[in-house]
Amino acid sequence: MALDGGLRPKNNGPDQRMPVISRAIIINQLNHWGFHKWLGLGDSADLFSTSRHLVQTTSLLRYPVFVKDDDYRGSPDMTKHPLLRKYLLENFAAEVEELKDAVFVGLGPQKVLDRLIQERILKPDRVIGGMLHPSGNCTYRINYLIGDRSAPVPHATNPGPYDQGRRAFRERFVTA
Repeated sequence: MALDGGLRPKNNGPDQRMPVISRAIIINQLNHWGFHKWLGLGDSADLFSTSRHLVQTTSLLRYPVFVKDDDYRGSPDMTKHPLLRKYLLENFAAEVEELKDAVFVGLGPQKVLDRLIQERILKPDRVIGGMLHPSGNCTYRINYLIGDRSAPVPHATNPGPYDQGRRAFRERFVTA
């Protein structure tokens, strides 16, 4: 997802393919981090309605990818597999170039964005990391991370990257 605090990303409107539950999960995380404050909005939900001109949803791989009749889950590595790398560079890297002043909010593991930073396709100050992917499989983790955290840490949840990303974002954009 590419966001811009006042500049003009390509306006393709909200991603209508995004399931409502995923959108709600993203909105909860964005509000928890303070994106609405940075962008001068009452709620991050506005990014999918009245303020959709501030967001462009995108994917590292634009087209559906299947491995052995199952959804692609990161293997093979898209930065090394010839066909996946071709699509990554032809599509996502082209969007990066077109959206010169946008920041990219990674949803999920950051290894591909980190690789694109190493290859100088992305600048590190344009990447915001630490948010969890909004799949239904992560709902309990996200609810814990944005909640009061009085319960034990849920299975397979590492609050460190989320907290570090949130803190870095707030220091850079919300309290600046």
